[in-house]
Amino acid sequence: MYIGLILLFITIVILSVFFRKSLILTKIRVMHSVYSFDYQNQYKIYFNSNPHPYCFKDEILQHIMNLKKSFDSLKLFDKKYNIPSKIDIPFNLTPKSLLSSKGEPICFNAYRDNYYDFKLFGFPDDKFGFSSKIVYYFYQDKLFTVDYVFEDFPQNKLEALLDDINQVLQIELSNEKSKTFYLENNVQLLFTNTGFRVSLKAYNSTSTSFLKVISTFEKQQLELKEQIENNFFSSVSN
Repeated sequence: MYIGLILLFITIVILSVFFRKSLILTKIRVMHSVYSFDYQNQYKIYFNSNPHPYCFKDEILQHIMNLKKSFDSLKLFDKKYNIPSKIDIPFNLTPKSLLSSKGEPICFNAYRDNYYDFKLFGFPDDKFGFSSKIVYYFYQDKLFTVDYVFEDFPQNKLEALLDDINQVLQIELSNEKSKTFYLENNVQLLFTNTGFRVSLKAYNSTSTSFLKVISTFEKQQLELKEQIENNFFSSVSN
């Protein structure tokens, strides 16, 4: 009898914990959406895993750093191309309108701290004749970058991919690690090849959301540098 009561009590406790977690996640989903930092963070606290596949597992700030380097290098490029009609860069897009038009994403990343509030949505794409995904980068729910990503890409097929990209976009890519193309209407293309991922990011160097990301990154890096220097001099003086 006592064993039965103990098992019943344990079952009630387990069910209470489970339903409590479920209720909290449901509340967050209703208030913020399942595609939000709040939902992702709470889910990871409860289950020690991500509720959605990652669009990429490396730090998003590394991608922002690459965009910053590309943005800083614009003065080195003066060749302009016509914006290709096959590239869709809907900078007035919001996460809500994106999900309404494209449906459920195949991957999602969210990152938020005292400086940033990022959301990334990925969808399947085959624009250049190869299986890929297109990732939409949002900062404070405003689109600032569109990224065509070819992951786990065999390098022996790189030349064929570059030929297709060059043909579609009418640009001049060769086997290089990184290159920025300056297009008309202040749109830039950043090509990168890490050896295991080929990426083609499109951004507008005059858009408010993009410039805010760049200025926030500069501020964050400056404050981080000052903090490191202060800690260093403090340790030396002690």
